[in-house]
Formats: sequence, structure tokens, C-alpha cells
Amino acid sequence: MTHTKMKFYFGEGTFGYRKLFVATGEFRPPKKGERYLSGAIPCAYVAPNNLSIAYPIAREATDEETHCKHCGQRLELNIIK
Repeated sequence: MTHTKMKFYFGEGTFGYRKLFVATGEFRPPKKGERYLSGAIPCAYVAPNNLSIAYPIAREATDEETHCKHCGQRLELNIIK
């Protein structure tokens, strides 16, 4: 069985825990509190306020995206470090 590979990005979640994020496909200035991707090695950041520069928008990856729908095993993640 082959699994679809997605690009996951690291970012800081609630209480400083490391979480996985995925791009939403949107490219616009992020609003305060939204996640966006930035950096030479992209990571997810939280917008401290409404930004005026456009960035790829990100959201937290769900368990369904990081685990196989059939067997429940964690997928081999294509993580961008």
C-alpha cells in the first residue's frame, strides 16, 4: 500500500510544544493569531499582529493527515526541517 506524501512543517504549538503544520494553499498577509510559513527552512509562526506582507498560510495537521486511514499507523512523514 502506498501513502500520499504531504509536506509538514514544524512550529510551536500551545504551551511551547512542537507541532506539525500544513500549508492551506492560501498566500496572503496573515491576520493576528494565524499561522504562516516563513524562513529559508520554512517553519510555522504565529502572526503577532495583522501583517502587511503576504506569506503562505498554515494550519495544524490533523491526526487523519498524519496517520493511515486503514491501519492507524503513523505515516512516514515528509517533514521539512
